[in-house]
Amino acid sequence: MATRIRRKHGLPRDEYLARNREFCKHGTDLPQSKLDADMVRQIRADAGTHSQRQLAMRYQVHQTTIHKILNYTTWVHVL
Repeated sequence: MATRIRRKHGLPRDEYLARNREFCKHGTDLPQSKLDADMVRQIRADAGTHSQRQLAMRYQVHQTTIHKILNYTTWVHVL
């Protein structure tokens, strides 16, 4: 019995999984985004002088969001 190759976006599954970030929206392309690239740059610049909690209150986001921005877990595409 032949194995069936599943394809997404015209790619074999393993290649799709390796490149899936190319096909996902991120940053300001998401409708629920409260931040933009300039805000993220400013958050990273202010990290040395303000606490994560202070930055979270200023930008009206959760402290975990600030933590993820500073650790480049999210907003990786913004330098």
